[in-house]
Amino acid sequence: MKDHSIIPSQPIFANIISGCLKSGKVDKAWEIFDSMRLSYHQPDEVSYTLMLHACAKMQEHYGFQPDKITFNTLLTACARKKDLAQARHILNTMWKDAEKKGTDSLLAPDSQTFTNLFWCYASYQPIKTSNTNAKETSKSTELVTKENLLPVELPRKRSNVIKEVRQLFKFATSSNIEMTTALLNAYLTAHISQKQTKACIDIYTKTFEKYNVQKDGFTFSQMLEYCYKNKDGELGWKVWEDYQTFLESRHQALDVSVDAGQGDVMEEKAKEAKREICAIQEGWTDEQQQKLSISMANMLARYYAHNKNVENVN
Repeated sequence: MKDHSIIPSQPIFANIISGCLKSGKVDKAWEIFDSMRLSYHQPDEVSYTLMLHACAKMQEHYGFQPDKITFNTLLTACARKKDLAQARHILNTMWKDAEKKGTDSLLAPDSQTFTNLFWCYASYQPIKTSNTNAKETSKSTELVTKENLLPVELPRKRSNVIKEVRQLFKFATSSNIEMTTALLNAYLTAHISQKQTKACIDIYTKTFEKYNVQKDGFTFSQMLEYCYKNKDGELGWKVWEDYQTFLESRHQALDVSVDAGQGDVMEEKAKEAKREICAIQEGWTDEQQQKLSISMANMLARYYAHNKNVENVN
């Protein structure tokens, strides 16, 4: 499939991983899993289940100890399950290991850790609990690291959720964690999901530039969703213009045309494959472009309908 520049589907990756595990090739299974999640597809429930079996198999036969990749993957699962309590526990385990072992730690949080963690905060919906439940929560999520960044209890208000997110972001920047597009996208999405209006605009207009991080298709998608929810047509047009500039730059950088006279079919296929992989990673495949166009149309429809209603009231 690689020789013919064909991108395997997620089920194909899952079948290959399953075959590796059945034949005892656990290391190969991890290699394929990493290749899939870094270059092609986000892992699904089937992939996660397979890799949990891989962890158990390695621990049983090879004395395997979960590393940073394992914990980062678990954080992704927490985000999908909206389980912030477990995510905080995982972070606490990583912090403790890093404090105890220093540079020898295999669990010191990295850029991917904070990216996945911010997605956990983005998916979390704070629910007010009784004092009894709060005490039970405290016991299960207590963080005892020297940083002492997070309170014992889970946040029960949106403002407290964002307070934790900003504390973690400040810690990440002060710890020289690499600022990536994925990390800032997750940070932005956490603010959008927790309805932090001014902060969302500041992150979009200032934070990416401050850390010299490029926006991608996922950034614009999240901001158009924000503009739709807030009926902000003016900002929506600005986001759309930024998106068009982004697309033009990516098309120019990844031009698949072959110079006249060369006629190298394999070279052209390789360029097309590279372009497709970049489009998947950066959120601008043909399908994603279509979805953003629909999002823009929906946003404008809601914006103009809202303005018309306001005019009628006046």
